[in-house]
Amino acid sequence: MKIVNQTKIRNLLTFIIIAAAISFHSCINNSVDDNVVNNTQNEAKESFYYEIADIGFTTLQMDAINGEIEVIALSLIDTVIIEGERIVRSESIADAEEHLPLLQVIIDQSSQILKIRTEQPNQSNGRNYQINYKLQIPADWMQDIEQLNGNISSSGGQESIEIRSTNGNIFLNNCQTNVEAVLTNGNITITNVTGSVFAYLTNGNIISQIILPLGGECEHSTINGNIQLSIPQTTSAEFSATTTNGGVNTFNLDLQNSQISPKSVSGTLGDGQGRIALESVNGNISASGY
Repeated sequence: MKIVNQTKIRNLLTFIIIAAAISFHSCINNSVDDNVVNNTQNEAKESFYYEIADIGFTTLQMDAINGEIEVIALSLIDTVIIEGERIVRSESIADAEEHLPLLQVIIDQSSQILKIRTEQPNQSNGRNYQINYKLQIPADWMQDIEQLNGNISSSGGQESIEIRSTNGNIFLNNCQTNVEAVLTNGNITITNVTGSVFAYLTNGNIISQIILPLGGECEHSTINGNIQLSIPQTTSAEFSATTTNGGVNTFNLDLQNSQISPKSVSGTLGDGQGRIALESVNGNISASGY
């Protein structure tokens, strides 16, 4: 898995939307049900719990559709825990219970990549299918997580992390690695991450508090939304922030050779050994030092 450095958000988001559509079709099954329901006021649900020994896995790969995903990465563990709930909502409890077996967690342990995916009918016919996942994995695993709808959070990772989603919020916390988050609708929140950080968003805000290593890169881009970046005052990087419709403000940052206008700020932080590029089309940008 490789963190990708893309400077053109539109091209990247086009690729991700296509990839998400392909992924969705890979997660469905061929069940056919012509019984259309009119509401989702009742639900049936069932918990699941799996323990899997770490037999040399290097990567977690998730391909989900609807629900909440929480990944907790811990040091010095040799067992993976996968737990959560399968939920079907329909117009009656009986109908929800009848369709619950069509919603499944599929786990593939056949390679060094532990693959987890959601399987559900290819047509919902008014029903709501959802799986909420909570995982505990070793901190030295790479993470590759994709979901269509729902919040995704990952904490504690020490190897590269990639998260892609269409609708929901993405949270990255206490990670010591390079991370990439790509989202269409929602907010991206990055807290206490040490590494190169790439965040690409169409509609929503990016709030980021990071420590950029020497030679590291921080690239944040949103089309409709604001960007708030917080970095140590000792950060070394070439800095640029640009907005089309909005304003740019910096606080407690010693920018050398700065060029400042109402809609853009650029300059050098420290020795300029890394790179920070912030871009919003419709929104404000704020960068501060601590």
